[in-house]
Amino acid sequence: YFWPENFRINDLLLSLSKKGHEITVFTGEPNYPEGKIFTEYKKNKNYFNFLENIKIIRIPVIPRGKSLFQLFLNYLSFAINLSVMSIFKFRESTFDLIFVYQPSPISVGIPAILIKKVKKIPIIIYTLDLWPESLSSSGTVKSNFILYLVRLLVKWIYRNCDIILVQSKSFKSHIGKYFKNKKSIIYFPSWAEDIFSSSNKSIRKDINDNCLNILFAGNIGIAQDFPSIIKAANELKKLKYKIQWIIIGEGRMLRWCRNEVKRLKLENEFLFKGQLPLENMPAWYEVSDFLFLSLKPGDAYSQVIPGKLQSYMLYGKPILAMIDGESAEIINESISGLVSPAGDYKKLAENIILASSLSKKALDRYGSNA
Repeated sequence: YFWPENFRINDLLLSLSKKGHEITVFTGEPNYPEGKIFTEYKKNKNYFNFLENIKIIRIPVIPRGKSLFQLFLNYLSFAINLSVMSIFKFRESTFDLIFVYQPSPISVGIPAILIKKVKKIPIIIYTLDLWPESLSSSGTVKSNFILYLVRLLVKWIYRNCDIILVQSKSFKSHIGKYFKNKKSIIYFPSWAEDIFSSSNKSIRKDINDNCLNILFAGNIGIAQDFPSIIKAANELKKLKYKIQWIIIGEGRMLRWCRNEVKRLKLENEFLFKGQLPLENMPAWYEVSDFLFLSLKPGDAYSQVIPGKLQSYMLYGKPILAMIDGESAEIINESISGLVSPAGDYKKLAENIILASSLSKKALDRYGSNA
């Protein structure tokens, strides 16, 4: 199963549990990233109800599906169902603190606030995504009225929290517009999983050693700007450069990516591996020349630091990025790779040409700096 290793929040929970804290997790039925409830979960729900000695209560949800409307229903069903269950089912439960993990969406804060009101206990929210900015930057929501309503919801949620942890320093000023107590907005960066602290020498037979291998690992969605990646690949093919993109992951844009690669006859330039267990990833990092990350242009995206950046850096491989903001600053300041502006596929192609000409000594230096 691709669980539980894929989510960093589990590292934090296990660490707190080992320190003696008793933890109960409220989360949805597993349906990410495929958008449907796991077959394994349906066969054996008990397997998914514990993470070592941490109790997990699975909230019934409408699966994410493949459309934005289904995703909205998924978000809404979790918020409503947990809110109702917290009133009737968990009334006798005893908790001292609520910790909200908010990679996306902000609506996870709604049932948490309801539980806070009932139990009279504080809330800590760990914010990894900015709402409503991420909705507007991605083009998911274009209505100013809907964005206004979401902004009101965000304001209400933040003002009912006691501490807000943020994964990016630039989040502080943004969230400060909603949250008066600036001292309670605390920078809490993400971390790399321990598995990336040492190299793995396993060699994959489908790696092409006669070209530059660039690995992308993670969600294949709108935010990652795959149209620009494919445009860069097409530019390089015209210039006769031998590049192989190794794409590991799933997401809403995967089918579009496969179709576009086929349409442009770029099948030799792309290797789609699908979703893989976390323990397999160091071997793929090892056989890659550069590790890649990208986000679309936009104010919200420029403030986000993708979690994979920490994993890339810990492993010690050169980084290639098409990104703005704090992530670009981290890579440039550490001199750990080559960065092009978000959405600038021509500059990305130029950086790849430069990357293909670098000596092993130069590549090793980038990796060491990372």
